[in-house]
Amino acid sequence: MESTIRVSQKGKTLLSIDGFTFGFQKMLAKDTVKRWTCTKKTCKSFVKTQGCENTIIESILDHNHEKLSAEVYNRKAVSNSIKSAAVEDLSEKPMKLICKELKKTNIETFTINDINRV
Repeated sequence: MESTIRVSQKGKTLLSIDGFTFGFQKMLAKDTVKRWTCTKKTCKSFVKTQGCENTIIESILDHNHEKLSAEVYNRKAVSNSIKSAAVEDLSEKPMKLICKELKKTNIETFTINDINRV
């Protein structure tokens, strides 16, 4: 299972596992175990991780929905990083921020429609 940590549009920590996104719910067991729930409201899937490396110790990954496509996942990741960069540097032009982020991430599948949706 491949897991990555990223930040949402609202600044919350998200855990992505195999194309599914989990949001941090709460700390368990005297602040040593983190519980993450699927970001889709009707889905009951969850993951429990431990430590700074977020080692998965327990999970139920029976999702009742499809996972995000790679294009949508990449677009959301780029969009979130552009928004955080815009907050840090208010004087920067939006198109310049988009170009910087696209160069930094080096995503081949980005289209004009994706740029318009960012």
